[in-house]
Amino acid sequence: PVSIGALRGREPVSFVLGVSLWLSLLLFISGLLSLPYSGDMEEVYLSLERTYWFPGHIHQFINASILMAVWFLLVRIAGMELPVIFARLSVLFLFFPMVYILVQFLGWDPLDQRSVRLTTYGYAVGIGIPTIATSVYILFRAGARKSPYSIVLVVSALLYLVGAMIGYLIAGSDLRIPAHYHGVIASILTGVMGLTYHFLKELGFRRELPSLIRWQPALYGIGMILFVVALFWAGYFGAPRKTFGTAYIDSLKVYIFMGLMGAGSVVSVLSGAVFVLYSLISVVRRSGYDQGAGEEEKEG
Repeated sequence: PVSIGALRGREPVSFVLGVSLWLSLLLFISGLLSLPYSGDMEEVYLSLERTYWFPGHIHQFINASILMAVWFLLVRIAGMELPVIFARLSVLFLFFPMVYILVQFLGWDPLDQRSVRLTTYGYAVGIGIPTIATSVYILFRAGARKSPYSIVLVVSALLYLVGAMIGYLIAGSDLRIPAHYHGVIASILTGVMGLTYHFLKELGFRRELPSLIRWQPALYGIGMILFVVALFWAGYFGAPRKTFGTAYIDSLKVYIFMGLMGAGSVVSVLSGAVFVLYSLISVVRRSGYDQGAGEEEKEG
C-alpha cells in the first residue's frame, strides 16, 4: 500500500523509493524462479551464473533507483527543484525486470544468448534512459550553483555519465568493463558522502563543515574520474582485465594510462579515508559528549 501511494504522488524521492520497493519484490520472485535452473553443483560457476543471472540484473535496477533517490534528496537539500517527469521516468526501471520474470516463466536458459541480449538491452534502455536524462539535467542546473551539495551533485552526475557512456563503448573483455562499473558505483558513493555530511549537521553531530570537508567529495570524484578514464584508455589499447603481472603490456600508452590510473586511485583513496575518519570522529565525539552530559545530570 505504501509503494502504491508513493507512485500516485508527485514527491520525487517517495516516488523513486516506491519503485525500488516493487523492484525488491520482483527480485524475490526472480530468485525463486531461478532455483530450478541451478543444475548440478559440480559445475559451480555455471550453476551460480544460472541461479543469479536474472536476479542479479534486477538488483542493478534497485541500485539505479537508489541513486536516483539520492540525487533527488541532494537536489532538495541544495534548494533546487527537479521537474516531476524525471521521477516518473523511473517507472521504466520496472519494465525490464518484469520481462525477465516473464521469460523465466517461459523457460529461457539464463545463459542463452537471448537472455544475455535481453539483459544488455535492460542496462542500455531500462536503466540508461532515466538515469542519463536526470544526470544531464542535474549537470546543467546544479553547475550554476556554488553550494557544497550542488558540487556533490555535479561530481556524482558527471561520474555517472562517464561510467554510463563507457558502458556503451565496451567491446570484448578488457579494462573498459571495470572502468564502466567503477564510474557508476563511484557516482553512488559520492552522492552518499554528500548526504552523510548533511545528516551529520541535521542530527547535531557537527555545526559547520570545514573547508576541506566541503571539497572532499569533489576531490574523491576528481580522483575517480581520472581513475576511470585512464582505466578505459588502458583497456582500449589492449590491457585485459583479471590478468596478473605486466607481461601482457606491449604498449607505452598502456603504461602511461596505468600510471594515471594509479594517481587517480591515490587521490580517491586518500579523500575517501578523510570522509571515513571525519564521519567516525563526528559520531564518536558526539556520543562521548552525550554520555558525559548524562553522567553530569546523574551527579546533579
